[in-house]
Amino acid sequence: MSENTANRIFNTVNVILIIITMVLCLAPFIHIIAISLSSNRAIGSGEVSFFPKELSFEAYSKVFADGSMIRSLIYTIWLTVLSTVLSMAMTIAAAYPLAKSNLKGRKWFMLVIVVTMFFSGALFPSTF
Repeated sequence: MSENTANRIFNTVNVILIIITMVLCLAPFIHIIAISLSSNRAIGSGEVSFFPKELSFEAYSKVFADGSMIRSLIYTIWLTVLSTVLSMAMTIAAAYPLAKSNLKGRKWFMLVIVVTMFFSGALFPSTF
């Protein structure tokens, strides 16, 4: 068996395994979407699998009719955007100077950053 044939077999097996993994990861989401788009009768009788039965947007109309849900959705989007921008700014602000080898105190700052990565907030339970 030549190297080229072995490479092709390896790549084919990898692609098949990745596709299987992808399908297994996406299947629950597809099922939830199918359930959300199906009627109550079809859901109750267990007819829904990966394709919606008796297409209905009733669930979405009830969810989006509530003003608090819209406010919560907007707040979640705002919080996600703000957190991403702040995290990126702080990461860039720390990474650029730490990449310079002649920075005084570089090892100390790197130690502080690495230690905080090892001890996350969930490690210390709150007692208050």
